[in-house]
Amino acid sequence: MKAGLKLLAVITLQLLFYPGGQAQSVKPKPTGKPIQLKKPGAASLAPLQQQFIDYRFGMFIHYNIPTYMNHDWADPEALPAIFNPQTVDCKQWAEAAKSANMSYGCLTTKHHSGFCIWDTKTTDYNVMNSPYKKDIVADYVKAFRESGLKVMLYYSILDTHHKLRPHQITKKHIEMVKAQITELLTRYGKIEALIIDGWDAPWSRISYTDIPFEEIYLLIKSLQPDCLVMDLNGAKYPGEGMYYTDIKTYEMGAGQRLAKESIVMPSLACLPIN
Repeated sequence: MKAGLKLLAVITLQLLFYPGGQAQSVKPKPTGKPIQLKKPGAASLAPLQQQFIDYRFGMFIHYNIPTYMNHDWADPEALPAIFNPQTVDCKQWAEAAKSANMSYGCLTTKHHSGFCIWDTKTTDYNVMNSPYKKDIVADYVKAFRESGLKVMLYYSILDTHHKLRPHQITKKHIEMVKAQITELLTRYGKIEALIIDGWDAPWSRISYTDIPFEEIYLLIKSLQPDCLVMDLNGAKYPGEGMYYTDIKTYEMGAGQRLAKESIVMPSLACLPIN
């Protein structure tokens, strides 16, 4: 299947819900000592949450090596040679988002199989060792910014290629996660939000201790104080509280549902289009 057609099959729309008009200042519930959300030069969390809610509508682009394997999750041993698009037209993505009156985009920089679509120095398993040999994250960021759209990124903690799985996690795995997040937040300018997937999910079983939430959260805030941190599996916690995330998330394609009558937190709902 052509890359463009496959890409359209996995684009996700995100709708933001928050009744009452004003976000509340709420803290993720970390393990260990409380997280200090405010860093030098950072806005308080509540205005950042409200700003995110005001974006209303965005595009989640699920594009990675599984696109060329007709799978949502790729074989962790899939060769980089499989990732061989004739072209990746990030400007067309941005134009589509703009034409739909969207205000931001979010791109899967690394999905669960561990293939990185940016020029990372942390692993050889990346787009620069594929036939395409171009930094797609850089092209996406440039195209969306030039179209006046905000830029967000998705990153998977679960990484089956690098054996970052439950009961197999080592110090080197944690160092790799930190190094990859550091690259993403220091090379591409302002990132409005980093959506992290794979923490404490029944299909990943990676706890907030295995990959230490507090350390990762504080790293993100130290690199970009105003970058919102979203745990994509946060819907399993009560809707009335904010746990391990700055924004509640609901992945509707996975059966998670946001109830209008009970939602009291700034929230995001992903709705897949197939």
